[in-house]
Amino acid sequence: MALAATLGNEGHRAEEEKLLRETLEIQRHVLGSEHRATLFTLSILASTLEQEGHYAAAEKLQREALDIKRRVLGPEDPDTLHSMNFLAVVLGDEGHYAESEKLQRETLDIRRRVLGPEHPDTLVSMFYLAVFLKEEGDYAEAEKQFREGIDVERRVLGPEHESTLISLENEAINLSYEGRYEDAEKILGDAIHAAEKSKDPRELANVWYAYACAAAVGRQRDEALNYLARAIDHGLEDPDFITSDPDLKSLHGDPRFEALIAKARQNATATGALPK
Repeated sequence: MALAATLGNEGHRAEEEKLLRETLEIQRHVLGSEHRATLFTLSILASTLEQEGHYAAAEKLQREALDIKRRVLGPEDPDTLHSMNFLAVVLGDEGHYAESEKLQRETLDIRRRVLGPEHPDTLVSMFYLAVFLKEEGDYAEAEKQFREGIDVERRVLGPEHESTLISLENEAINLSYEGRYEDAEKILGDAIHAAEKSKDPRELANVWYAYACAAAVGRQRDEALNYLARAIDHGLEDPDFITSDPDLKSLHGDPRFEALIAKARQNATATGALPK
C-alpha cells in the first residue's frame, strides 16, 4: 500500500485526541450539538481515532456526524459529503469493502453532480473507490477508476502533484496484483521521474516504496528489497506501517527485510518520529 502521508507518532495523536474531546465537550455545551463548528470537531476526532487504529470508535462518531449533517446541512453540503467519504474510508479500514464501495459510489455521484468532475473532492472519492475495489480484488474495475482519475489529475493538478503521484503508485501496485508487473514498472518509472522533478524527498521516498510494494507483489524479491532500501534512504521512517503492509508480506522472514525494518526504526527514533 503506497504511503499517502507520514503520520505523527502515537503519543502525539493521543494528546490530540484528549484535546479534541475537551473541545467537543465545550462546543456541545456552548454552541450545541448541531452547530457546524461542533460537527467539524466531531469529524476531526473521528479522523484522529482512525489514525490511532480505533476503527469502530471512529465509525461510530462519523455515523453520528453524518446523521446530523444530513438532517441539518443537507445531503449535498460539502461537509456532509466529507463525512460520507470519511465513513467509507473507515468502513474500508474495517474490511467492510462492499458497504464502503456502495457509500463511496454514492458520494462520488453527488460530488460529480454538485462539485463537478474535476473538483479535488471528486478526485478524492474516485481515488478511494479505486483503492477499495483493489482491496476487494476487483482489479480490472480498480484499474479503470485509477486511470480515469489520473487522467483528470494530470490535466488539472499536474503530473508532479502529490495526489497524481499517489494515484500512479496505487495504480502500479494494482497492475502488479493483476500479474502485470512490467506495466507497473513503466508507470513507476514515470512516477520516479516526476517525483525527482518535484524536488520533494518525501515524494521520492513514497514512489520508491510503491515500487517495492509492486515488486514484492510481483514476486521480485531482490528488486523489492532494493527499492525498499532506497525508500528508507530517502527518508521513509514508519517501521510499523512497513511491517503491517500486506503488499510486502512476501518479504517477511528475509533477514534483509528485518535489517531494513531495524534501519527504518533507528532513523525514526533519531528524527523524533518514534519515542526513544
